[in-house]
Amino acid sequence: MNQFSTRDGVVVGVDIGGTKIAAGLVNHGGEIISRTRVPMVANGEAATGLSAVISAIDSLSSTATPEPKIQPLIRAIGICSPGPLDPITGVVINPPNLPCWRNFPLATEIAKVYRLPVKVDNDANAAALAEARWGAGRGYRNVFYVAWTSQH
Repeated sequence: MNQFSTRDGVVVGVDIGGTKIAAGLVNHGGEIISRTRVPMVANGEAATGLSAVISAIDSLSSTATPEPKIQPLIRAIGICSPGPLDPITGVVINPPNLPCWRNFPLATEIAKVYRLPVKVDNDANAAALAEARWGAGRGYRNVFYVAWTSQH
């Protein structure tokens, strides 16, 4: 996995769900310095879902600072999405709650727009990593994470 230096900039973190997209600018310390939330269009055309993600990322620049020339430099984009997906290729394979994205090359499409490194991972894996790094698992050598949903 590639490591991105954010000492002189920020990364964009994007959490895609079946009904919403949450996105934030995150500094090298893991602090969210700006955030936004937009609706996700899970049904219909793949391009409509992609447009929603782009809208979320674009809206971060208008909320971070009033002057675009002093915007933090964005170094990379990390996206978590419902799976199954391939984190190596960045392709969303067949997510039940995002029928618009079957075999959709999400990382490639976002990289085309922003010309930045883009990584995509399963939302449960991303949540586990966040807990291990900044949450309840911080400081522990081993962390066991269980994603639980109350839906039956």
